[in-house]
Amino acid sequence: MGALDSLPDVAWLVAHGLRDPYQGVAQGALSFPRDAQGNIIRGRKRHPTLQDHVVVYANATVLGGNTVIGYHSAIGSCVWLTHSVEPYTVVNVEKPSLRIRGKDEPHWGMNYQI
Repeated sequence: MGALDSLPDVAWLVAHGLRDPYQGVAQGALSFPRDAQGNIIRGRKRHPTLQDHVVVYANATVLGGNTVIGYHSAIGSCVWLTHSVEPYTVVNVEKPSLRIRGKDEPHWGMNYQI
């Protein structure tokens, strides 16, 4: 299976018709539902549904328990998706912008602390 071996939920992905996942694909919860005391409510669906024959390319992120990716769809590389798409849909990032600043230019508003 190659690329599938490095993903944590290989059996789940294959069972749901995802035949061509690439490296760095993330699927997960958009948020965690909480009760009145702020505790996480367990047992609710948090991961997206990928219908049959969906291709998710490298470094794409698909989030949300109510998110459904329709069959025969393709999610492009580096896409961040938090809502459903219809079958036969292609989702991709268009015209990314690269900004390079030199050492003499101010870096206003940038905070590199983790």
